[in-house]
Amino acid sequence: KQNYYQTPTFASAAWLTYTPKGGLLNIGNVVSFGRRGKSLHVGLGGLSISESQKWELTYMFGGRYDLSRRFSLLAEYSNSETGLNNDFKGFISFGIRFKGEYIAWDFAGFRPLENTGDLLFLPLIKATIVF
Repeated sequence: KQNYYQTPTFASAAWLTYTPKGGLLNIGNVVSFGRRGKSLHVGLGGLSISESQKWELTYMFGGRYDLSRRFSLLAEYSNSETGLNNDFKGFISFGIRFKGEYIAWDFAGFRPLENTGDLLFLPLIKATIVF
């Protein structure tokens, strides 16, 4: 993810992810609205699966609320065009971010908005390095 525009109340960043197993490529942009300490964000992207050679729309929205200078609460919803067309209700995630000087750690759980039996959340750990 690369932040390329920022004001006190608006920011925009482009992202690119690749997942080798499954050949998933996701390219998109996210915009954030809000002041320092709390913000809402909306993102749109394109997802390509190497076997299908087709692109489809992905989208997400969520928010961040700073508990302190170092800790933030995170929440997000995401889905795709195929998911919507097949009555898939998408994914939600909740977590906390610890911000250091040059690295931020996200510890979260995510799950589909479907009946998953005894499964509450799958773990998600992400590190973001600032350079």
